[in-house]
Amino acid sequence: MRRTTVLYSLMITLVCLLAAMPYTADAKKKQAPKMYICGFSASFNDSIVYFTDLQEMENVWYESKTKFILSREEYAIQLKSYLTNECGLKARTCIVLCDRKKKKVEKKLMKLKRQYTVKAKGMYDIRHINHGDFTFKPVEYSEDE
Repeated sequence: MRRTTVLYSLMITLVCLLAAMPYTADAKKKQAPKMYICGFSASFNDSIVYFTDLQEMENVWYESKTKFILSREEYAIQLKSYLTNECGLKARTCIVLCDRKKKKVEKKLMKLKRQYTVKAKGMYDIRHINHGDFTFKPVEYSEDE
């Protein structure tokens, strides 16, 4: 019963996150001098969830209309690769939260943490990945792409 609830909660969270990402084909690409980013990882196979520290990145490209970081799937892949290669964890679903304003990312992060701590009433094993252990690397982007 508990495993079904965990899977259902994870599935709902992921569907909501994916639905919140609008499609924009012709948005202008801009480079932000500074962007804040953090990561989240969960698995349908266990109740362990990971959060990275909030990190500051420089010269990151984003879409002007949605304010979404470009190649955000590449940043999620960086986190997934770290968890697979360094921690031996496979089949993880990873996402990144990012914004040009630190307060906005902190708000998104607190909402997600609240979802897995307070609202879940201890159903998840929350683990943190320190900045010293994992750091997002900027993804190269050219305006021609």
